[in-house]
Amino acid sequence: MLYLAFPVDLRDRFSGSEWLIYPKQVQETRFTPEDTVVLSEWIAKDRAELLQMLHTVQKQGARIVYVGSKTEETEEWKRQLCLYRVYDFLFFGEEMVLKELEDLLEHPRSPQEVARYLPESKATSVPTIVEEAETRKRSRFRWPSRKVPESPVLNPRPPSALWVVMGLWPRSGVSTVAQLLAKTCVETQPGMDVVTILEAPRPWPRLWEYFQLEIEKPIDKVKFWTQDGKGETFVKEGVQLVPLPPGKSIRDEKWIPVVLRYLKQGLTIVDADDLDETLLSLADQVWCVLDCDPTYLALADLGEKYQKLRDLAKDKLITVMNKWTSVVRIPRDVFESPVTLPYLPPEKVQRALWEGRFFRVEEHLDVLEPLVKWGWEERR
Repeated sequence: MLYLAFPVDLRDRFSGSEWLIYPKQVQETRFTPEDTVVLSEWIAKDRAELLQMLHTVQKQGARIVYVGSKTEETEEWKRQLCLYRVYDFLFFGEEMVLKELEDLLEHPRSPQEVARYLPESKATSVPTIVEEAETRKRSRFRWPSRKVPESPVLNPRPPSALWVVMGLWPRSGVSTVAQLLAKTCVETQPGMDVVTILEAPRPWPRLWEYFQLEIEKPIDKVKFWTQDGKGETFVKEGVQLVPLPPGKSIRDEKWIPVVLRYLKQGLTIVDADDLDETLLSLADQVWCVLDCDPTYLALADLGEKYQKLRDLAKDKLITVMNKWTSVVRIPRDVFESPVTLPYLPPEKVQRALWEGRFFRVEEHLDVLEPLVKWGWEERR
């Protein structure tokens, strides 16, 4: 099926196509790898919304043909599109030439044709697609079918998922839960190629100092994503870490493209500081961590904030009641899909902190393993 995400109706020119005029329609449509989506920049209100739509379509496996304005045509934007596996793009001035779009629809570009926009490993490792020798008769808008061998599958699209871990007040255990999830995934889900913890912009970043990354590389030799939009990564116990520069407050508008860049690699867990509506709209799962502290749980403002989160995340929300003990008297049915995590022994917490490593996850496997397995297999 051909989908046209345009502000004007082009179905007369492209018979049998579907018209998607609003971003919400793009977000809610279920695409398949056999579909083609022509996505124009003009239906998005800004670049963040456009990236969100690109991500939604790309993770469902559909082919994307991007159409944009000449004023937005830059080498950096083309590189970014190619990193999202969008190799078919056109840019027009005051007048759009539909014949060029038709030609591109019939003749998709290969990674080799856009190699200068790709990292060297991406440009050279993609196998060549072999078309059928016999071209079938077709109407004005059709292209030859491609045969893909059932086994082995060449160049499979790696499954990916975005999990956002956030809280409603400080020191509720957001970073702890993000680390527990990442370590559980590494130890129990062998199908995950890369598990990444990405530290969201916040007043006081901690990931660098928590894992003592200065031992790995002096800080003055490190490029963070706030400097180049990519950032260097560090691997600890099988988990890829993307830290912020320590010791200063970080608020950066380039945040969402950074998330999407790492999301292409596998599972990305965002250690978030606060409620970010754009980030939540991209998430496959949202983990809200609540400390079992009655002085916070009784506050009306926080209750309203939690309700707003429920409205935004809907069925993606998993509520984690952290530091749960036998004396807690909070009805579980008050919260959405509650998961209870026991209070970690202080000695274990301190040992992990001083040694710069992950918490041991053995005590939580009975709770976390089924959840991470379900969350990951939903994306495959």
